[in-house]
Amino acid sequence: MTTLVPSPMTLNQGKILQNIDTCFKGLTKVLDSKKVIHIFLIFNEIALEKRYQLDIKMNHFLALKFENENDLNVMVEDVKQDEVHLASKATMGTIGILSGNSWIYGGHPILVSGTCKKENAIAHAKLIQTAINEVNSKKGKIPFQNVSIAPYEEAKQGKALVELMLKYHLSQDSPLYPLLSPFKFMNFFVGEDDLTAYKDWKHVTFKHLCNLILREQGIMVNGILLTPSIFKQHLASDGHPPQHIQPLFDPEDEQDVKLAYSLLSDIWSLNPAVPKGLCASFAESCKAILIFRKLCYHLIYPYICIDLSLSAQLEHLNAAAHLAIGLYVHKGAVRKFLPNELFLNIMIMIKNAYFCVGKASHGFILWGCNSNSPTAMDKETADRLDGHQMLKDMAAEATEPLVEKVECTIIFGSTSMSKLHALSLAFKHLGSPSSTDHLKQSSA
Repeated sequence: MTTLVPSPMTLNQGKILQNIDTCFKGLTKVLDSKKVIHIFLIFNEIALEKRYQLDIKMNHFLALKFENENDLNVMVEDVKQDEVHLASKATMGTIGILSGNSWIYGGHPILVSGTCKKENAIAHAKLIQTAINEVNSKKGKIPFQNVSIAPYEEAKQGKALVELMLKYHLSQDSPLYPLLSPFKFMNFFVGEDDLTAYKDWKHVTFKHLCNLILREQGIMVNGILLTPSIFKQHLASDGHPPQHIQPLFDPEDEQDVKLAYSLLSDIWSLNPAVPKGLCASFAESCKAILIFRKLCYHLIYPYICIDLSLSAQLEHLNAAAHLAIGLYVHKGAVRKFLPNELFLNIMIMIKNAYFCVGKASHGFILWGCNSNSPTAMDKETADRLDGHQMLKDMAAEATEPLVEKVECTIIFGSTSMSKLHALSLAFKHLGSPSSTDHLKQSSA
C-alpha cells in the first residue's frame, strides 16, 4: 500500500516531490508511450478531528517536538487559549491526467497539509503556487504539461486564484497569442505557462443555479422578477402535478443531484409557446422564463450529453456566455439576476474551456480526451482547428458589435449558430470588464 508523506504546518517541498515520484512510479511504463502528458492540478479539503495527528510511518505527532514535559504542558495551555490551532481540515492536492485510459485518469495525490482555516487568501495562493512549482520541477523526468488549476469552492480560494490565474497578460510569444489576439474583448490575463482556472461545472450548475431558482427574493430576468412561486405556477401550467413540483422546491437534501437535475430539466423543457388568453403578468413571466431556461439548457447540456461533438459543445457554451453577460447588464439587473460570484464562476468556467480548445488547435491538449487519439474530435472540427481559415473567420467576427449578438440572443432567442462561429462569438466577453462597458455604451 502506497503511503503519502504529509506536510504539517508549512509545505515541505521535498515531501511533495517524494509523493510525485510515488504516485507516478506505477505509471511509468504506461506513460512512456506518450509524447506529452496533459494534466491539471486539483485541490480539495477533507475534514479532520481536532486532535493531535500521529504519523504512523514516521512514528511521531505531526509538527510537534518536545524536549520535556513542560513543553507539552505549555502547548496544551496555548491550545486552550486559542494561541495554537489544531488543524480542522486537510488540504489535498492531486494530479489529474487527461487520458482515455480509466486506470490513469483518476486523481493522483501529491499533497496533504493540515489547515486551521484561519489562513488568508495570500497563504492559500502560496500553497497552490508551491505545489505548481514542485510539479513543474519534474518536467525533465516526466513529459507533462499542466493546463489548468481546479480549486475547491471557497471564497479564499477565489481570491487566491485572482492572485495566481490573473497574474500576467498573455505574452505575444505564447503559441496561443496568434490565435486569440484578434479578439479585443478577450480577457488575456493568465497564470504562469498560460494557466487558467477550472470551475467544477456540477457546483456551478446543479448547486448554484438551483439555489438561485429557490431563493425567495427571486431572479430578475429581462426586467421581470421570477420567484419560486412563479416557477411553480408555470410548471403546474405545463402539466406537472403538485406531488412532483413540491419536492423540487423543498428538497430534504440540498445535495440531491437527481432533484436538482429534475428541477433544471423541467424548467428548460417548458413549452416554448406563450399560452393565449392568460393575464398579462403571466404572459410576461412566461417570456422571461423561456429566456432563463435557455441559459440553464446551454450551460448544462454540453456537460451531460456524451454524444455532442466538440463543435456542438462550443455552440452551447457560446450561447450560455452571451445570455449570462446580456442578462447581467440588461436594465442594470446585475446582482438581481446573478450573484457576482456565480456570474464570475460561469465566465471563468467557460473561459477555461475556450482556452483549452485554443490549446487544442496548436496540439497542446485535447480537452478531456487522449490527445494522441485520432478519433477524439469529429473530422470537421479537427480540420477547422488545424487550418488558418478558422482564424480568419474568428477575426472577422470579432469586428462586429457584441451588443447586436446579445440583443439578438435575448429578444429573438436565436441560438442557431454555425460551427465556424462557435469560438469567435464567446471569446470577446469572458470575464472582461471592457465587454460590459461596451454593452452599456452601445445600449445607451
